[in-house]
Amino acid sequence: MLLIFDEVLTGLGRIGRLFALEHFGVTPDIVILAKALGGGLPLGAFCGRDAVLAVLSRDPPLGHITTFGGHPLSCAAGGAALKTIVEQRLWERAGAMGALMQRQLAALLGGEVVDIRGAGLLMGIEFAEASMTRRFVAETLSRGVVVNWTLNADRVVRLAPPLTIAEDEIDFAVSTMKEALIAIRQ
Repeated sequence: MLLIFDEVLTGLGRIGRLFALEHFGVTPDIVILAKALGGGLPLGAFCGRDAVLAVLSRDPPLGHITTFGGHPLSCAAGGAALKTIVEQRLWERAGAMGALMQRQLAALLGGEVVDIRGAGLLMGIEFAEASMTRRFVAETLSRGVVVNWTLNADRVVRLAPPLTIAEDEIDFAVSTMKEALIAIRQ
C-alpha cells in the first residue's frame, strides 16, 4: 500500500509549513503538487521515491505523467516561485498571518456562523445552513473580497488568501466579511 499526499492546495507554504505532511510526521511514498508550484501558471509535479517511480514508469505505462508538467514557461515561473517561497520562508508568514486572520474571524462566530477553523492561510467559515453560505459569498463578493464555498461542503466558505497578504489587507477582508454578515442577517 502506498501513502500518497495530495499537496495540490496545501503544499508550498499554504498551511504554515512548507508541506502539510510535515504536520503529521510521516514520509509519504508519493507527493502531488500544483497550484503554488507554477507561480500562477499551470504546473504540476508527481514526486516519489525512485523505487515507486520506477514501477509506475512501466506499470501502467506512463503512470507517472502529469497534464501540467514540463512546459518551459511554466517551469521557469515554477522555479522563480519556489525560490521566492523558500528564500522568504513564506510558510512561516502564512502561519503568522493565518493566526492573525483566524483571531479576527472569531468575531463572526455566533448565530449563523458555527465554526472558524484552519491552518495557516487555508481557513473555513462554517455556516449552519447552505443558503446562508451562498448569501454570505454573494454579499462578500459584491463588496470586493473574493471568497467561495467548497464543493464538498456547501456550508463552508473557504478562504485561501495569498501567502504575501499584508495585515491591512486582512483587516479589510475581515471587516468586509463582517459587513456582509450583517447584511445577510437583515
